[in-house]
Amino acid sequence: MRVGLRLGLSLLLAVGLAPLPARAESAAGGGPVPSISGVPPTLGAEAEAQFRRAISLLESPTRPNLEEAYAALQSAYEQSQAWQLLTPLAEVARKLDRPGEALRAYEAALSVGGAHIDAEERARVERELGTLKARTAWLTVSVAGPPGPVTVTDTHGGEPGEAVVTNVYRLSPGETKIGLSPGSHQLSFTGDGGKSARLTLELQPGTVVEKTITLGSPPGALTPSPPKTKPVLPAKSATPHGQGSFVPFYISAGVTGALLGATIYTGVTALEKHSQFNAANDGRDPQRAAALRDQGTRLNLVTDAFIGATALGAVLSVVFYQRAVNPEVRYRRPIQKQRPRTLLGVQIGALRGGSPHQVTFSGEF
Repeated sequence: MRVGLRLGLSLLLAVGLAPLPARAESAAGGGPVPSISGVPPTLGAEAEAQFRRAISLLESPTRPNLEEAYAALQSAYEQSQAWQLLTPLAEVARKLDRPGEALRAYEAALSVGGAHIDAEERARVERELGTLKARTAWLTVSVAGPPGPVTVTDTHGGEPGEAVVTNVYRLSPGETKIGLSPGSHQLSFTGDGGKSARLTLELQPGTVVEKTITLGSPPGALTPSPPKTKPVLPAKSATPHGQGSFVPFYISAGVTGALLGATIYTGVTALEKHSQFNAANDGRDPQRAAALRDQGTRLNLVTDAFIGATALGAVLSVVFYQRAVNPEVRYRRPIQKQRPRTLLGVQIGALRGGSPHQVTFSGEF
């Protein structure tokens, strides 16, 4: 049995002894491939077919052929559980830059094969195992969220002088421990519904890194816009906060006060001139009496003008005050004519509801 097995696996071991350039189109060295005769006697018909397929693929060990041969060997081992297939599995995993899987296969070969492995082969496997243990970096990854199948695409390399290698892994529920080569890694996680996540790592030999991944929206998915809400208008406040400007009111009130003062002054002066005119109008000095009369007439006219301007200023002051206290209020009612009122012989009328306010004066000036 051992002789037939060694002949059947000699090609697999020969492929694994030398490192494979990434994406190489032929085996390093390019020498002739040894012929294969015999298969492990413990294989069934289906497992034997997968084994022979792997042997055929490895006659031209390009990376696509290595990947198919690796899958065929895995299938053969799962069906037969023949420990003799573990070492070839480890060798092909090494060539595919899957050091974690190669390390596990070597350990299983030593454990399950036990005394059936001759001393020379055991020593070689132990050397390979020691090298892998010192070189392999471990990534322990778990995916947050609902359970489901998650695929990891690992792109390794890309540094100057270093080829790029891409491997695909499938995560188990809970935590998954993946053995990776040291260096830079770009990992893309894809779950149900196209949800994905990305991770960039720089791994050192013999280190252990733990990561928890949260899958996001599928690439290119539209992010839903937040629902539109109508703006809430602030409630009318009686406090100074939120009031309009009082500057126009202060200006209008100041001007109105000044006009009122001028009205009082000219009115008093006009009364004094009227008294002086009455005293001088006795016929003794007609020129002085005429001068006093003219001065009084002019003062009356000025006083009437001041009265009108003061009334207008008072109305504007009221309007500005209301707008300062209630800035939200805008008068848009139909224009209504107000009944005129009489003040000191002058009729004052206001048109309310319009903008701006209109004030009319009529009388004898």
